[in-house]
Amino acid sequence: MNGVVVAKRHVSAGATGAISFEKELIDALRPGENRVEFTTTGAETLPWALAVRYHATLPATDPDCAIDVTTKLAKDVVAEGETVRLDVAITNRKQDGVPMTLARIGLPAGLEAREDQLKELKKSGAIDFYETRPREVTLYFRGMAGKDVKRLALDLVAAIPGEFEGPATSAYLYYGDDKKTWAAPLAVKVTLPTSAK
Repeated sequence: MNGVVVAKRHVSAGATGAISFEKELIDALRPGENRVEFTTTGAETLPWALAVRYHATLPATDPDCAIDVTTKLAKDVVAEGETVRLDVAITNRKQDGVPMTLARIGLPAGLEAREDQLKELKKSGAIDFYETRPREVTLYFRGMAGKDVKRLALDLVAAIPGEFEGPATSAYLYYGDDKKTWAAPLAVKVTLPTSAK
């Protein structure tokens, strides 16, 4: 792994079944790119397979993505029943206009988007369409002019007490979802109202 021998196994002649290196490989992984090599000392080659599944709290941004996105909560501690402002900026990095663009805004579990506000943003033309899912609001724009910046403020309702972190936010071109920009997950602490303490 990355040029260092991390595990060896002796395979007897006629042996059947899988030979696993799971723990050794996991322990040897480092952040970023890793190089895995399998070698044999015998004359015969052995068939092998590598299956990898992982989860990143903040996936890597593709430098070729045309869109940038930033999110910022006005405060990270809010009482249940109150609203907290979420500032969102979606930017076209290109000099030329781009087609259908979307931003998937990750929300901490204790916060909820206001449907009436999203409808008003659509009616005013600030956004062209939206979808809501648990822990996510997706904003759609039919297109963006060159170097255009869309700034939106969402008032999120603190609905459930607790400490929460949402999924990372992403933005990309609708027909180019293989190139995404990512923003760090939002975190919030929702406290009980003062009268309930």
